[in-house]
Amino acid sequence: MKFSAKNSFSPLMTTLSLAISAAMFATATAAQERVLVEQRILEEVIVTAQKRAESSQDIPVAVTAINFETLENLGITKTQDLVKLTPSLSVGGRFANSKQAINFSLRGVGTTAFSVGVEQSVAVVLDDVSTVQAGQSLTNLIDIERIEVLRGPQSTLFGKSASAGLLNIVTKAPADEFEGTVELTATDDDEQRVQGSVSGPISNTMAYRLTGYWSDRDGYIDNLTDGDELNDEDNKGLRGKFQWDITENLDALLIGYWSEANSTCCALTWRELDPDARIFGFIPGDPAVGINPDDDNLDLRADNPPDDETDNSGGSLRFNLALGEFTLTSISAYDNWDYTDAGEVDNSDVDIQGVFTGGLLSGGIYSEGETETDYFSQEFRLVSPS
Repeated sequence: MKFSAKNSFSPLMTTLSLAISAAMFATATAAQERVLVEQRILEEVIVTAQKRAESSQDIPVAVTAINFETLENLGITKTQDLVKLTPSLSVGGRFANSKQAINFSLRGVGTTAFSVGVEQSVAVVLDDVSTVQAGQSLTNLIDIERIEVLRGPQSTLFGKSASAGLLNIVTKAPADEFEGTVELTATDDDEQRVQGSVSGPISNTMAYRLTGYWSDRDGYIDNLTDGDELNDEDNKGLRGKFQWDITENLDALLIGYWSEANSTCCALTWRELDPDARIFGFIPGDPAVGINPDDDNLDLRADNPPDDETDNSGGSLRFNLALGEFTLTSISAYDNWDYTDAGEVDNSDVDIQGVFTGGLLSGGIYSEGETETDYFSQEFRLVSPS
């Protein structure tokens, strides 16, 4: 629409135009301020880094909070993938195919000793219960509510194994209304994943949540000795939660879980090989017969290929009792972790034992070990309002 006026009216039109523009600018500014306020409200993150629900902006702790939308949007499904979201977090290990010899580090500080009796200085807490073995930290992140990465010593609230930092993983709670999700995933590297959850009320005071997952990834390293493909993975697990509001001041949460992981990871391939070299410096034999060692090599020879098996099960029972402005919490937990790993030492299929024993024994040199831990913990906690 076009407006026109004679010159005698132009001052009036100019004044009117300026007034309208100023009003529109004020309206737009007010609307923008409302949007910014709403965004600030929506972006407020509630964490439990100090054993109580607080805004991440109000606690004197360096914390990175990751919600479930971020995990889902970025396809984060394993604990070790969190390094993509937390610059100060790193995952290392002494051996490529041993879950027992891995460690988390924060700000460059972590545990460098690997033993059954050594706890990590960066603790991993899952639903208020600390993991014991390093391998248990490599958790499948399924049906997660949020993850908090706390940098610096946290031993005051989380115990002696959190001297360098903490990963606090919180799974989703039972819902007040019925809900369910199913997710199917297929990738171009032959991995298939199915995961889902269902939750809802049982009565006015009871609710449940069931979560399950299964994933399978084909191997991509060809073992020319037996024709198998290595570096495959097969994972499955279940978790159940039962919430009971016993009275207005007392509630209980029962959690049970089970998981199983099997893989032939992590097979090593030859990138470069001296044709005149000998195994261990003096044993004759070519460990790379029919193999072209280079950066793209996906072939190997192994008479004892890697094998990794993990079984983990346990549960916890938590009571919360409101005592005025205080809350008394009891957490009883049990966990069983059984881990077996085996793998090559000589990275070949040469009959090294036959060389050493004059033919009395045959086969290569390999390692095999099993670790089983049973863990029980009991925590009593009294939390003040501030």
